[in-house]
Amino acid sequence: MSDIEINGWTRISGNGTGGTVLAVDFDGSGRKEATFRDLVRLLPDDLDVWHAVPPAEAGKPQDYLDRWRTPPGAPVHAILGYCAGSVYACALADLVEADTGTRPPVVLFNPGLPTVDTLDRDFGGIVEGMTVLTDEERQALRDGARAAREAHGDDFDAVSAEYLAMYLTACDTAFERYGIPPDVGEQLTGLFRAYVTYLSAAREVELRPAWAHASALTAREQAGLGFVPGERVFPLTRAELLRDREVATMALALIATGDGVPR
Repeated sequence: MSDIEINGWTRISGNGTGGTVLAVDFDGSGRKEATFRDLVRLLPDDLDVWHAVPPAEAGKPQDYLDRWRTPPGAPVHAILGYCAGSVYACALADLVEADTGTRPPVVLFNPGLPTVDTLDRDFGGIVEGMTVLTDEERQALRDGARAAREAHGDDFDAVSAEYLAMYLTACDTAFERYGIPPDVGEQLTGLFRAYVTYLSAAREVELRPAWAHASALTAREQAGLGFVPGERVFPLTRAELLRDREVATMALALIATGDGVPR
């Protein structure tokens, strides 16, 4: 099935005749973890799962929420969110409820507000994947990241600005070695720029009491962050969570029943 895009959403499973499920994550962040595209392989074909596509130009939370507010199909049976996407998923549920009078079930995976630790983890994964760089060059990036954290502490915007500058410099080196033209290189680096903006904007979304009705399915290393009260912890790593069959079974049960708190 080829992806079809409507209203800022691209369909990643289903044939257009099933129940509408919205999934919010940043596709293409470069992380090594399983994604919603892995999860949908474990879900029934009678669900149309639509993945959020970020706007080309964004800076504030409302830029994302305005783009995603109109669902590609109605009614919305459930909203899924991964990591920082959980913030947007909960905010979208607020909007769906305001527009329709009905709040869909919200199922979150490894949810949490973005922090410097979030950025550092993902930046580290990107560095590991830049195999065109020498070991010394990759170590220099790690050292630079450590220095940025020591200098700026929990200041997300300051740390992210330094990470982005280091990333762009490293990409210039990588593109030169691969012979990638500057215009193509700009498209590739634009993904990381957009990801940092997506994380930064998520930090500005106002948390609301209704979010407590969402369910959280988390990997063991993510457990206990308290993003929502209802949490089911799985003996898995972050990377494995969205490709695990038991996780998919639990998610499907929550989607089907609307039961907001797994026990």
